[in-house]
Amino acid sequence: MKPRFHTTARTAPDETSGLKVPYGAAKRQAPKWRWYLILFVVSSPLLYFAMTGAYSIIVVTAPGNIKLKQYELRASRAGYVKKLWASVGDDIAAGQQLIELGDPLLDQRRIKLSGELSALRGGAQPYLPSVERGLYEQIGLLERLVNEREAHLNTMQTLYDQGAATRAEVVTGQAQVIEARVNLNRARVDLAAEQQRHASKEDPQYASASGRIETELALVDHERAQLPQTANDGGRILDVFVSQGEFVSAGTPLMQVGLFSEPAIVAYLEPKHSRYVDVGTWATVRFPDGTKVTGQVTREPVLTKRLPAELVGTFGVRPMSVLLTIMPETEWPKKRLIEGLPLEIRFQYRWERSWDNWLGVAWGSLSDLFPSQRMSSHAVEGVARSGDNS
Repeated sequence: MKPRFHTTARTAPDETSGLKVPYGAAKRQAPKWRWYLILFVVSSPLLYFAMTGAYSIIVVTAPGNIKLKQYELRASRAGYVKKLWASVGDDIAAGQQLIELGDPLLDQRRIKLSGELSALRGGAQPYLPSVERGLYEQIGLLERLVNEREAHLNTMQTLYDQGAATRAEVVTGQAQVIEARVNLNRARVDLAAEQQRHASKEDPQYASASGRIETELALVDHERAQLPQTANDGGRILDVFVSQGEFVSAGTPLMQVGLFSEPAIVAYLEPKHSRYVDVGTWATVRFPDGTKVTGQVTREPVLTKRLPAELVGTFGVRPMSVLLTIMPETEWPKKRLIEGLPLEIRFQYRWERSWDNWLGVAWGSLSDLFPSQRMSSHAVEGVARSGDNS
């Protein structure tokens, strides 16, 4: 059987063999926008990566954070931490007392000298033997203190040799031993001076003794005045290195203080983008709450560093970055001066600043032409800086 094919095409969809068939309307019509929606959903990952790649090529961005100028508050003399008057996060003023140190030896010596001076002024003549007796007692206590601190130092040295102690603990123990020996030698010198004064027939009993005690009291009071540790400048407490009751030697770091006077922004720029950024380049800084401010690069990039872990995403890496210092254009409120606050920085093109300046001049000219509709200075400034915050 040989099949035959008819090539006669249908001239109309509703006509069959020359007869018109009236088809009814479709019961369910699929809108075209649904197909476009499905196409958009399927292609959205590709669009996202394409737009992200294009944005990274066109716009130069970098993560960053806030850095406050800092200084360490160090102990002016040896003693134990008697009281902490400030904690981490507190705002402080210049001259405010932050830590109070204590020294039992100074307190004991002042009480003894005050008692001797009171007895001398009260007419008690046999005061000299009591002074020598007090010095003997003080020397005994200091000798005991020297032995205890030497034993503690030997223990720390043994632990350090075994790897169970740090070098800082050994150095602290050595400083404590040296301080105890100095106090012991001072007491022995005082005792020798008292004994020599007793043996001298020409020594006045009361006038010279009163002057000596008053001089020693003044020295003790001068040393006691160094115990309160005060802030050099106003700022915010960033860290506290000591705890109450801890013994510290002279020069030991006590607190880390951040200053409000010179806040800066540190940007971590990819090395491939460093050619687009130079001293004087303007940048738009975006805070986590969406607020935007402007700043300017003030230093040449001379240092590279790995991106801090707190600025890396969940699955990100820590590449080497070029460090840039950006100073804000205007003064910030204190609530934004948070050490380490993460920021998003977009470096502006040169034409953006030129456009802003031209726009500001144009608004100023319009204000001169139409005095009745003159805009306020705040409105002009907001329009001129609209490009910075975009």
